[in-house]
Amino acid sequence: MIVLTSASVSAFEFPARQAVVPTLVPREQIASAVSLNSVMMQLTFVIGSAFGGYVIGWLGVVATYWLDVATYFVVIGTLLLMHIPRVAVEKRPQSGWKALGDGIQFLRAHPIILSVLSIDFFATFFGSPKALLPVYANDILHVGAQGLGVLVAATSLGAVALTPLTGIINRIPRQGLGVVVAVLGWGLCIVGFGFAPGPLWLSTLLLAGAGAADMVSMILRALIVQLITPDEFRGRISAVNAMFVIGGPMLGQFESGVVAGVASPQLSVISGGVACIVATLAIAWLVPSLLRVKVE
Repeated sequence: MIVLTSASVSAFEFPARQAVVPTLVPREQIASAVSLNSVMMQLTFVIGSAFGGYVIGWLGVVATYWLDVATYFVVIGTLLLMHIPRVAVEKRPQSGWKALGDGIQFLRAHPIILSVLSIDFFATFFGSPKALLPVYANDILHVGAQGLGVLVAATSLGAVALTPLTGIINRIPRQGLGVVVAVLGWGLCIVGFGFAPGPLWLSTLLLAGAGAADMVSMILRALIVQLITPDEFRGRISAVNAMFVIGGPMLGQFESGVVAGVASPQLSVISGGVACIVATLAIAWLVPSLLRVKVE
């Protein structure tokens, strides 16, 4: 029940956090803000996992959870210090269903936004091997728990490694084409990981390459969505984005487990990477304007 409550609250927190970014910085600094936000997310995955494991070994699981609770007071204090300017965009509040319907109509009228969100969904639905990493560590690579830790952190490490290049990524002129190329790179790295029987360094390198490609896609995708979406639709589109970003990996873990049970873990990873590539090419073919989009 506690986990369900936490997930329900996150469904409101994630869209609000994404929507508030453009109101905190001038438009010309949105690219830098988006990049910084993406880098910080990946850093928390790497540092948080490592620090959490150390604290569990030192204090135990229960004390670690209480320490995590204490850190939220720091987060709350930071939020209270923030000054978010009010943006008057609607004269009358809308019902939830009316707002949802307007958001869907906006997406139908802006296929570029829908296409980049769909590409991200299919990339994580088909191409995420996260659920099968324990199987790879134990039965295929034979590297045990320590090797599993390396594999789990590899994608985030690859993403963090691109931190010095975020300025260059922000200046990519055709962001839509950049998203397509980056997700194709993600799919190719996942296919390579599926074929690779080892050693550990090669599998780690392929996952790190996938993480680096995902970082490029994440930054460019956020730029397209944030700069095309008007203020009055920003919250609703951020909510839709949350469904794609959170739902894709969660459903993808189920999908990869089913395919692995029916066939094999290797075939699940390889077929998922191939499906990711095919879906990306299909979306680029159906929405050719995506390859030409430039936002400033």
